[in-house]
Amino acid sequence: MKILVITLLYAPDSGPNAHSVTPLVDRLVDAGHEVAVVAAMPHYGATAIYDGWRGSWWRLQRRPGLRVLRLRLYVPQRPDSKIGKALSWLSFNAYATPAAFLMGRPDVILTLSPPYTLGLTAWLLGRLWRAPYVYNVQDIYPDVVVQQGLVRNPRIISLMSRVERFIYRHAGAVTVLSEGARRNLQSKGVPDEKLVVIPNVVDTRLLVPGQRRNAFAERFGLADHFVAMHAGNVGDSFGIETIVEAARRLRNDSRVLLVMVGRGTKLPALKAQCEHEDLTNVRFLPFQNRDTLAEMYASSDVQLVVQRRGFSRVSVPMKVYAIMSTGRPIVGSVDEDSDTAELIRLAESGENAGPGDPAALAALIQRLVDDRERLARLGVNGRRYVETHLAPEGVAEAYSKCFASVGRGHGGSSGALARLRDGQRLSRHAPLAKPRR
Repeated sequence: MKILVITLLYAPDSGPNAHSVTPLVDRLVDAGHEVAVVAAMPHYGATAIYDGWRGSWWRLQRRPGLRVLRLRLYVPQRPDSKIGKALSWLSFNAYATPAAFLMGRPDVILTLSPPYTLGLTAWLLGRLWRAPYVYNVQDIYPDVVVQQGLVRNPRIISLMSRVERFIYRHAGAVTVLSEGARRNLQSKGVPDEKLVVIPNVVDTRLLVPGQRRNAFAERFGLADHFVAMHAGNVGDSFGIETIVEAARRLRNDSRVLLVMVGRGTKLPALKAQCEHEDLTNVRFLPFQNRDTLAEMYASSDVQLVVQRRGFSRVSVPMKVYAIMSTGRPIVGSVDEDSDTAELIRLAESGENAGPGDPAALAALIQRLVDDRERLARLGVNGRRYVETHLAPEGVAEAYSKCFASVGRGHGGSSGALARLRDGQRLSRHAPLAKPRR
């Protein structure tokens, strides 16, 4: 089967979607599919396209079964600029549409959100080629930006909702990461037979368990502390203030070091706050590239997954899967009724203190400091769960079945969907099954 993948991020980019789509594409190629990828030049988290990729409008890479077309895009100088981010996404849309057309007609198109506007590119190309598209929802728009407070204008929200419904209506299938996301889209009128729950791929070859005392820990002085680490975007949606408030409560416990790795809009203010209050138990480390992730995770005792109240109901952070793959225990600060909390419970890979409760977060960290045996069990459970349910081979097989189904069901301008019937419909519950003992 010829598959066209349209994605903003792709390795060596370091964003969450890149960590998921890159191993998925590799396994689709291994399975015998012919895959073409249209992606942006690597730029995630930076104010310019990465070194080594600048100086051209496009770059084509080839290997057997795979072509990757990288496109230039506008990268805003201020990462926190809403207008800049929107322009960046739209610039990629504008370049990707004609560029993808030049890659040749596929049997099926897969596109990933965000940016959710790539669904429009997939729809237009699908119309021109009479080919179906599968729309993968990583974050639900406009819900995410509304909850973050990034968009408040009712007219803009209404326009985004209309675009969202248009993309869902014309998709051959809509893949989501969790049952919560499926219910959200059902409430918006997306037919149940169009929705398929397929978890994100975890690159179990790259993200492997490692030694706690390693080069990363030694380089940054982490080896002799109990390290509770937040790795990822330091932005508005993550409730990072909860970590700082917890640090205040832990400042007299010399065993515990809270570490934040990454960059984001909240980082300068948090650094200034910690310096002003002399919170020496908080340490900030620079953003890490894809190749150092496994060692970075291994250098911690627990990994923090922190989200603002209500936000975890529309998004499961990709890093949750990465943490589990590296065998690190999770300490959550998320909604109890969220898919993130449910995943942690069912995988038995961590504990949750609830959102926006720094006292509970601090108490949970202190309790785990002295329970090394439990930490080890939680880490082993997480890795086992990933190997059972989220390994690239299984997810690639699920997508192959999905592609075959929408290909059979695509006919005329309506793009009618055939149910997934390769032996059985893809299970909506298997990704959240209990790990085997």
